[in-house]
Amino acid sequence: MSEKPSELSQASTEDKLIQKLRQIETERQAIIEHMLATRNLVRGSLYESARKCGKPACSCASGDPDDLHQSKHLAVSINGKSKKIPFSPDEEETVTRGITAYGVWRESLAELEALNLQSRTLLRMIRNARLDSRTPPAQKTGRKPKKKK
Repeated sequence: MSEKPSELSQASTEDKLIQKLRQIETERQAIIEHMLATRNLVRGSLYESARKCGKPACSCASGDPDDLHQSKHLAVSINGKSKKIPFSPDEEETVTRGITAYGVWRESLAELEALNLQSRTLLRMIRNARLDSRTPPAQKTGRKPKKKK
């Protein structure tokens, strides 16, 4: 018993969709593994400020911008409020790497979301293809539809 050409093309289309779905799943797994392996994420921005210390004898008291004390902070929003978290100069490289790693992690998250959308679309297409192949064509009865009152 041989299949009809339309059934063959339907099956090959479904196979291609399933193959693409498997490919997307492989990409998703690679991204998830990479995201799970990422350590020391730091959310926020590097913020540099200049200020006076308040000591009357300090050189910063003159008001000259070049004499002000420089400090770096991590600017981050926590529960909708901006916070400045100070860190020491020897921690600057670690904080900078953490901020960069967080940016890469966010990009990976966006890629994962795009793949999830593609996956859902393919699943819907596969489901529709299967439903179309199982649903017999509508038969005409020759009757006119009843008029609505």
